[in-house]
Amino acid sequence: NGIARTFGGRTWAFQHASLTRSPLDNALVLASALQPIAGQPLTLLSQSRGGMVVELLALAAELTESDVREWRGRSVLRSPTDDEVEKLQHLRVQARALNIHRVVRVAAPITGTSLLAENLDAWLNVGLNGLGFLLSAATAAPWVKPVYGVFKDFALGAVGARFDRESLPGLEAMIPGSPLSLLLGAGKRGRGELVAIAGDARRPGFWGRIKHVIPRAFFRGANDLVVDTAAMGVGERLGDKQIVWHRQSRKG
Repeated sequence: NGIARTFGGRTWAFQHASLTRSPLDNALVLASALQPIAGQPLTLLSQSRGGMVVELLALAAELTESDVREWRGRSVLRSPTDDEVEKLQHLRVQARALNIHRVVRVAAPITGTSLLAENLDAWLNVGLNGLGFLLSAATAAPWVKPVYGVFKDFALGAVGARFDRESLPGLEAMIPGSPLSLLLGAGKRGRGELVAIAGDARRPGFWGRIKHVIPRAFFRGANDLVVDTAAMGVGERLGDKQIVWHRQSRKG
């Protein structure tokens, strides 16, 4: 494919835990793995949450002590913990050794995603209640109601756990206002050229707008059904940067 031709097969894939580890943990592992080729020019290509990981890596390479102190003093959902600050300091050391030439991120939730915001609980509860009503109307099987009840409790419990930094730090990091979203969204300059690709799932035409009414109401704006379009294009570093906007075609 095009990537293999461009880089002559000199490509690595980074497999990482995205729920039970925070993007900061992921970035530390990636930085350590890249140390043997630290002098080589690196192009970091990412999609969705992976964009937070590579952006942290590029940003840490240029952060100052003053930037870290400023981040430590910011708080919306909560303040950064001592452990998170220590990890960021370690990442700064490792990232400075890397020759990051370019960062390409596709649909990255740099400032978080409304999919995990506080209104998710209400929307999910309404949706599950509607699903329960439809199931009850469609079948009289006695097992439907208790099985559905267990599923509903599990779904609501899992969603509620997204605020638990100890259980699901990877999800908590993507909540708007989390410490990492504030760090990445501060507009600090990181290392390397940046290309940010942002998208909008809404299709053109009357019916395209109609089908996207609910997603736009939930996200309160343009989105790709997972990440707010605005979150993909903000937080980009100062200096060389390029924002590429993509909207579905009528046939897409």
